[in-house]
Amino acid sequence: MKNVTQPASYDIMTVREVAEYLGCAKITVYRLIKRDEFPAFRLNTYLRFRRADIERWIAQQHASQAGETVGKPVGRGWPRKGTKSGR
Repeated sequence: MKNVTQPASYDIMTVREVAEYLGCAKITVYRLIKRDEFPAFRLNTYLRFRRADIERWIAQQHASQAGETVGKPVGRGWPRKGTKSGR
């Protein structure tokens, strides 16, 4: 079987592609960029992303949150008042 490599264009992603890759809305990507929390660059007037930078950002997010969320619920708190377990 022939070893086929992807063209370099697959290493550069659009806002839509990044949102799909992360499973979020495009507005979330724009908000992260606006807060300088996300790696992006401009190509003329268009925002673009290097896949390696996105993967590095994901790893950093995972590493920074790993110790914070172990054994803790995600969201506004648990249990909520008014539920059987929160009384």
